[in-house]
Amino acid sequence: MERKIRIVSVKFSESELEQIDKMAFKTCRMRSTYIREVVLGYAPQERPSEDFNEVIRQLRYLNNNINQLTAKAHSLGFIDDKKYEKQVRQINSLIIEMKRKYLLGENRNGSNKNMGS
Repeated sequence: MERKIRIVSVKFSESELEQIDKMAFKTCRMRSTYIREVVLGYAPQERPSEDFNEVIRQLRYLNNNINQLTAKAHSLGFIDDKKYEKQVRQINSLIIEMKRKYLLGENRNGSNKNMGS
């Protein structure tokens, strides 16, 4: 990473600085890092919610179960279709939930903007 050696002074109003500080906090960045990224054309993303992290934990758990089923299938020469299909349904359900919650958003009455997947 290139060392930062040049300082540029920029003036902001109190309200502008408050807004910058809020966005820097939401994206887990220092003020200067946030400003630098925005000026250079990056779009810093807010840190994921705890709900998002919980969904990731669930996906990891389901992935581990599928890996165990695969290992069992290889050792026994067959797969337990019911267990496999249950895991796949759970993963698909979580993926749909994630799309609805994190990609489609909600309108003011609480329903999804676009229910198509």
